[in-house]
Amino acid sequence: MILVVLVFFIVPSAQSLYLSFFRVSPLGNRKIFIGFENFTDLVANQDYLNSFLVTLQYSVFIVFVGLAISLFIAVVANQRLRGFSVYRVLLIWPYALSINIAGMIWGLMMNPSFGLGAVMLNNLTGTSFNYLNNGTQALLFLSMAATWKMLGYNIVFFLAGLQSLPSELLEAASLDGAGSWTRSKGARRSTASGRTPP
Repeated sequence: MILVVLVFFIVPSAQSLYLSFFRVSPLGNRKIFIGFENFTDLVANQDYLNSFLVTLQYSVFIVFVGLAISLFIAVVANQRLRGFSVYRVLLIWPYALSINIAGMIWGLMMNPSFGLGAVMLNNLTGTSFNYLNNGTQALLFLSMAATWKMLGYNIVFFLAGLQSLPSELLEAASLDGAGSWTRSKGARRSTASGRTPP
């Protein structure tokens, strides 16, 4: 595993960093050292700065919104109720879909002409959602689709962590009047600090 990481990740990354200080001919047979000129040109390029900002917004949405929704669903799915085991299994299916199928589902669902999601959004809020012509809506569309695609993966890890909590801690918190969200949060703290309930 270490060899794979070294050969396919570390070495190419180091080589790319080294070549970034040179101007290389199209054939790759000539190199001219130019220092940080490539970096200064990149920072001064408005298209690059716009791409960087869009990527940052996309990443922040997926990380914060995706993890928050996944944690909320995991806390709800962690309830010990009859039939919830079936729902827990079904929660993983978005991640099991291929990226192509997930993209097709969202593309058809939010199609501005006949998509059920776009039609319902228009009827409920009066908002005309057209990710094909609007850059802001396209970014939101891609962020929502990617978040949905990763929900199952995140939920499995959150659910595994919640189910590994000692039942004594959860019962003690429940007797103290804590809700499900507070019980999960308090039990994690107690487990991390090594305390046991009285």
